[in-house]
Amino acid sequence: SQEGESWIHAPHEETWGDPGEEPQGLSSLSPEGLAHFILSDACRSIVVLDGAGMSTSSGIPDYRGPGGLYSTLKPDKLTVSAQEAEKLRADPSYIAHIDLFRNNPLPFLEVKRDFICGVAGGRGRRTA
Repeated sequence: SQEGESWIHAPHEETWGDPGEEPQGLSSLSPEGLAHFILSDACRSIVVLDGAGMSTSSGIPDYRGPGGLYSTLKPDKLTVSAQEAEKLRADPSYIAHIDLFRNNPLPFLEVKRDFICGVAGGRGRRTA
């Protein structure tokens, strides 16, 4: 690999076989090196970790920003118990908490209905 580049692996995971060993055929972590590797026969799969900025440019609504889900959430209009509504008023991010979804998936599905239907209907925006 090029000077200054490093291979970072969690100690309990083996991403490429032996931890810390570069995959064969990946000569550089530069955009050109990665593209060359992805297009080669040596690349078997790709995982992309991204952030919110990528999704919002694709038309996925922001959660935290002005006008986002958390600032516009109306717990009283959702199919929730009084206790769930109180938790949502205190912390709007609870709408995306796994405990709420496991106990009652309806509120999350209700607020994401337009997005879910939009994806199913092919109404997303491509960004690349």
